[in-house]
Amino acid sequence: MKKGCFVTAIIFLTILIGSAIYVFKNHKDRVILWVKPFIVNNIRSKTDDELNKFKDTQYRDTLRAIIKDYVKLVKNNDSYDLKKGQDFLDEIQFILHRKQIDSTDIRKLTEFLNKEKLAYERSEKNGN
Repeated sequence: MKKGCFVTAIIFLTILIGSAIYVFKNHKDRVILWVKPFIVNNIRSKTDDELNKFKDTQYRDTLRAIIKDYVKLVKNNDSYDLKKGQDFLDEIQFILHRKQIDSTDIRKLTEFLNKEKLAYERSEKNGN
């Protein structure tokens, strides 16, 4: 590689990284709104694939419905903070890793989802 090509590549890479950092620092909300649908769709598809590996139980379909409702809630709410849903996603990940679903898991996830739906409805009602 020639010296000129190497220097040009370093300069170009520095400008590119600097621009990316600037955009993310100053326009973080726009970036998150743009990236959020990809993240949510990825969560949905990955969990569906993992749930297909489970034994056919009554809770598998219930868990699939809970995940579908959560994805719909996140998609419909532009101001939804994905950090709030981290506990929900951690619980889903734990269930998928354990490869076993029971009524306690379903109850915890349902309570979380109902609480988030209620908060969303209140914010919509208040116009926030």
